[in-house]
Amino acid sequence: EHDIEGFIQFVYRGTGNILGVTIVGDRAGEMLIEFQLLIENKLSPRELISIIDAYPTYSHVARKALAKLMIQELMSSSVGKLAQKAVKILP
Repeated sequence: EHDIEGFIQFVYRGTGNILGVTIVGDRAGEMLIEFQLLIENKLSPRELISIIDAYPTYSHVARKALAKLMIQELMSSSVGKLAQKAVKILP
C-alpha cells in the first residue's frame, strides 16, 4: 500500500513499439504481466492503456508510466511544440 520506491524504464523505439522494460520495486512482478502482454502481442502503449483491469492495483502504475511516455512523445513532436508555443502566447 505504501510502496513508493522503484522505477520503470522503457526500451522504446519511438515508433510506438516498446522493445523491453526494466521494473524495479517491491511489487515489480505484479506489473510485469502488463508489459509482457504489450511486447508479445506488439501492442502500442495506447492499446494497452485502453484495456480495462482491476483498480487499484500495481498494474495501474504501469499504465501511468505508459501514459507519461505517450505525453512526452507528443510534446516532443511538432504538434506538441506548437501547442507549447501557443500556451506561451495566450494571456
